Amino acid sequence: TGVKHGLEVYSPVLANGRFDSTTPNWLTGLSVWEGNGKVIEKLKEADVLFAEEKYVHSYPHDWRSKKPIIFRATEQWFVKMDTLRDKALDCVKNDIKFVPEWGRARMTGMLESRPDWCISRQRSWGLPIPVFYNEAGEALLTPESVRAVARVYAKEGSDAWFTRSPAELLEGCDAGPNFPKDKLRKEKDIFDVWFESGSSWNGVLKAREPELSFPADLYLEGSDQHRGWFQLSMLPALASVGVPPFKTVLTHGFIVGPDGKKISKSDKNYVTAVQEVNRHGADLLRLFVCQLDYEGDMAASPKLIQEFGDKYRKLRNTLRYLLSNLYDFDGKPVDVPADSLDAWMLAQLDTLINDVTDAYDSYTLHKAFRLMHEFCAVQLSSIYGNAMKDRLYCESPNAPLRRRAQFVMHKIVLALTKLLSPMLVFTADETWEHIPHKTGADADLPSVHLAQLPQRSSQQVTAEQRARWDLLFKQREEALTQLDALKKEKGLNKASEAEVVYPQSLRSKLEGFGVDLEDIVGVGYHSFGDVEKVTLVDRRETYAACARSWKRRPDVGSVAAYPDLSRRDAEAMAKRG
Repeated sequence: TGVKHGLEVYSPVLANGRFDSTTPNWLTGLSVWEGNGKVIEKLKEADVLFAEEKYVHSYPHDWRSKKPIIFRATEQWFVKMDTLRDKALDCVKNDIKFVPEWGRARMTGMLESRPDWCISRQRSWGLPIPVFYNEAGEALLTPESVRAVARVYAKEGSDAWFTRSPAELLEGCDAGPNFPKDKLRKEKDIFDVWFESGSSWNGVLKAREPELSFPADLYLEGSDQHRGWFQLSMLPALASVGVPPFKTVLTHGFIVGPDGKKISKSDKNYVTAVQEVNRHGADLLRLFVCQLDYEGDMAASPKLIQEFGDKYRKLRNTLRYLLSNLYDFDGKPVDVPADSLDAWMLAQLDTLINDVTDAYDSYTLHKAFRLMHEFCAVQLSSIYGNAMKDRLYCESPNAPLRRRAQFVMHKIVLALTKLLSPMLVFTADETWEHIPHKTGADADLPSVHLAQLPQRSSQQVTAEQRARWDLLFKQREEALTQLDALKKEKGLNKASEAEVVYPQSLRSKLEGFGVDLEDIVGVGYHSFGDVEKVTLVDRRETYAACARSWKRRPDVGSVAAYPDLSRRDAEAMAKRG
């Protein structure tokens, strides 16, 4: 207000908190706290005091000494914000991506109301401001003088400011006749620490080009840094090189206790990373963090991490299951019919690759985790893996059905290992070592972390093909409902003891799926009959059970040499000799 109305800057309080000699003699030398009462007395004496009142209010205190702060108007160094503010607002509006998006409005509001940036601090430690003063109190601060100091810092570090004379610090710099080097004094103020950390892009990225590149792809910090590191990194960069130091700004919340409250290190729910790594391994802790939605505060505790272990084991056991079925895989490509569970599974894998890659690109790690966990639990385990059990274990080793399932599982384990590798660093690398028949760019890579993320296949899914898959799964859902009823009402112990009968009206659309029609439900046999809807039939009293696959089928005993086997199993045994 004083500057606005042309008043002279006046600060009659010394650094020790006492009034200086410019004040009346009855005030000079008193502390501001003592002087407050004296001023009231003088106003009363002059009969110009309108009112006096004591009241309690919030007042800033020093966090170390716990004492009230005295505000003084003193000379400081500032970064002028007039033109820089407009440039920063334009960058925030047009050039920077914010995750989450509300960060853009938050930083815009803070920039619009931002005063000039005071970058000097009166402390005995920190990075000195490289300014020199002559005997008249004039400041020497030129590009040449700053670069001269920087050359000394590069050799000796910033402590040289305290150990070297002005003449030594300005070696090679012509300061001019008004600044004789032997009569200069050094600035005692240090830089605001935000000015230091806000310049880290220069020391990290610009100093290491082309190994690293500027600007950074991503800056990430807590939601309190729109006023701090984010903003105060952007301002020096815009002022010096004209562009922001980052392409994307990501803001995360903070770790809290299970009850949502702030947590201290003494709390039993405080998570100590080293302890959790020693207890569960690094991968589980990484995965736990990745599955948290960081846009808000995140609940964590040792118990929550322990309970989360089941989800990690689901992913690890899925990888183990896939590898266990590839022990004799020959690596040869296989044609996959459009009307098959194998083609459906490959289409599901393509969808997973697309969705997880998009989630990684948008930094929504919790979404990437959820997609992969659901894929392992539902599409792969409950549906495809369950349907493939019979052919993997009972078909002849080189049977087309078995090789086709192995071919699909090989593709899944390759892609899934790559997709999980940013989260499960060690588990993915261990899996990579055991994947057979890697080809192309993956063939000789010793680590999954040297591989590219997977690309979706060239498989094209037509609308008609997708409609037949949808129809198949609709029949499966109805059949499984009836299967549960058979188990409860008739004591059917195994799904392989039932037959699924599909309506004749669906034969033209479904018969191309072949044995998938029974395996997708897990029953022993399938047929088409005169039924209005898909129907489950108990076959314990009708068909004999194959002694090898346990499926109840009408063809058990059809091969004389193997009277207790189905035709498929008899042929498989015959090939084994």
